[in-house]
Amino acid sequence: FAALAVLLMLIFVYGGRSSLERRDAFIPEDTVSTMDNERSQVYVSGKDYKLDIQTQQKHKEQQQKRSRILEEEEASHQQSESQKRVSDTQGEPRRDQQGRPVKVPPKKPEQKPADPGDPGDPGDDQPEDDVPTKENRLPTITIDLKDGQSVTPRWSFNVKVIDYKDQNIPVFSNGDGHFEVYLNGNKMTSAGTSSKGTRFDVEFKEGKNTIKVVATDKRKKQATRTITVRCKADKTPKVIGSVTVSASAPSLKIGTIFSGIKVDIVENEPLREILSDAFKKAGVSAEMSSSYLAALKKSGIAKEAKITDELREKAEEKRVTLIEREDWPSGWQNRLREKDFCSHSGWVYYVNGSMPGVGIGSFVPDDGDEIELVFRLFEGDD
Repeated sequence: FAALAVLLMLIFVYGGRSSLERRDAFIPEDTVSTMDNERSQVYVSGKDYKLDIQTQQKHKEQQQKRSRILEEEEASHQQSESQKRVSDTQGEPRRDQQGRPVKVPPKKPEQKPADPGDPGDPGDDQPEDDVPTKENRLPTITIDLKDGQSVTPRWSFNVKVIDYKDQNIPVFSNGDGHFEVYLNGNKMTSAGTSSKGTRFDVEFKEGKNTIKVVATDKRKKQATRTITVRCKADKTPKVIGSVTVSASAPSLKIGTIFSGIKVDIVENEPLREILSDAFKKAGVSAEMSSSYLAALKKSGIAKEAKITDELREKAEEKRVTLIEREDWPSGWQNRLREKDFCSHSGWVYYVNGSMPGVGIGSFVPDDGDEIELVFRLFEGDD
């Protein structure tokens, strides 16, 4: 009996196993074909795989629960904000019998009676540039000529331009704005600057002359000013006094070149024109720009030029290189020119013993001034 039972068990086990091995494997249907990026669980698709239906249902319930929580939080936040606005405007919010807050419209601000002396708000319909504020101010142009003024054919005038911050606007463009001056439609070149402004030396024509200044600040705001003056060619310039002019080169041990040259001056005449008259009287010629004296020329003017040992020591202290005599430029005996004998050399001028600090085209002497021209090798060579 026992043997028979064991035999039957073996037959059942091996027979069942053989039957299972002959059956085809079960492959469930794959219904997953998309991905939902908003869910915390990403469906995985692929062959021989199917998402568990229970897991899918659980995920759906979690999503619905999460959506309800978010809606409740948003509603609570909006209610809190509404209560805060009511509380800020009217104190504690009003509530109904159930204790729920009641929305109350905000109280309109009380209208003040108009004050006749108060200019009030310019209004939204008024252009910004019409509001009289400093920031909207256009460049301010000043010309030291009056509209309709009578002038002589040769004249000089100054132009000064400032922006809304009262800062100077230069005649040339450097990022802070610039201005241009036109005489009878022709653009003019400046002769230098001083505390009075930028100087312009002109030759007026007979009759009416128009001066136009166009200024632009760094904000690109532009202003224009135009004046007219009248010139009489036969009008004799009025002499207002005289000055004396002298020239020397002490650094080169030359001493005085000329002195005590008296020159009459007329109204508003720059030093450059006065020096031209002085050089003619002294018998020397000159090279001048609109703002400085470049050279004086005369036969033998620098023949006795000499650089002393004492001066060499000063140059060494100041780290200035002097040019040795054998390297002096050709024709040096007959001139005193800037950068001769030393790369720092040149002419400077003094008025009553002081340096004005502006070019000869911008300085206007007064009656009785003493003008001294000095040729220097370098600063502090005396």
